Amino acid sequence: EIAKEKRGRADDTFEIVHERREIQDRDREAVLKHYRDSGVLSEIDGEKSIEEVHDAIMHEIRRNNET
Repeated sequence: EIAKEKRGRADDTFEIVHERREIQDRDREAVLKHYRDSGVLSEIDGEKSIEEVHDAIMHEIRRNNET
């Protein structure tokens, strides 16, 4: 109970947080769809090793600089 009082916003109830998350998810998906449909979104699998993620990012940067 003490930790709850020291964290978050005063209006943080489960329902409010859940609603906020749904709004954020909806808005994020709309932005991703826009950039995906525009052909400018690069998606990187962040579950891979640090080296693989780094290599994928560098590949996308180089690829985008060529255009």
